[in-house]
Amino acid sequence: MLVVCVLLVGLPAAAQAQEFWVKKNYKTWTEKECRKMLEDSPWAKTRVIGKAVLQELATRTFERARENTPQIEYRIQLRSARPLRQALVRLQMLAAGYEKLDAEQRKALDEQAEKFLAAQFPDSVVLYVEYSTNMPGFARDLVNYWRTRTTGLLQDVRLHTPRGGQLSLLRFVHAGGDVGAFQLTFARQAGGQPILLPRDDELQLEFNHPTIGAVTGERVLIVFKVRDLLMDGVPNY
Repeated sequence: MLVVCVLLVGLPAAAQAQEFWVKKNYKTWTEKECRKMLEDSPWAKTRVIGKAVLQELATRTFERARENTPQIEYRIQLRSARPLRQALVRLQMLAAGYEKLDAEQRKALDEQAEKFLAAQFPDSVVLYVEYSTNMPGFARDLVNYWRTRTTGLLQDVRLHTPRGGQLSLLRFVHAGGDVGAFQLTFARQAGGQPILLPRDDELQLEFNHPTIGAVTGERVLIVFKVRDLLMDGVPNY
């Protein structure tokens, strides 16, 4: 039994060792791999909110109906994490045709990339939240809601730390205009200690989604597993 337990404990680390962000230099990531990092990875989570509505179609017989589900999607990224920022850089490289550039052009792009990746976040945890809806009629209300929020109005936004801590929002910044995105900043330390240690369990982001059209408001809880954030044995966030 002891041997089985040891093997099970080692599974998460072994599984992560097979992931592209561990095996490959970020400069060789494919566009598909970059998208996965930004949308469905230890550092990026997606939450879809919505309900089913039965809607009659205007057909000649009025007998056909289809299920139309108004949805609002939130995509949450740990932007202060290096792997997440590497994906952003790599996408820019791919868009610029990096592999086809001459040596001087690649060097210039490399320097820009390294400058961006060299940014340090000793005091803060930065999360970037993108939102969208499949209902054009809801889009304006959704953007208007988040665009008019302020740090003071969002004191119900919390970052729950593994050892029972609860961090208040330090700063909220909307991307501006009709862009469906905003940035949240929290403290990286509590009581003089890092909020995440290698053996911790979960980091949780909590915020309230408003009622938009047929999509009712609800509490949103996004969970990041600390063991999946480990890079070289240290949480990368």
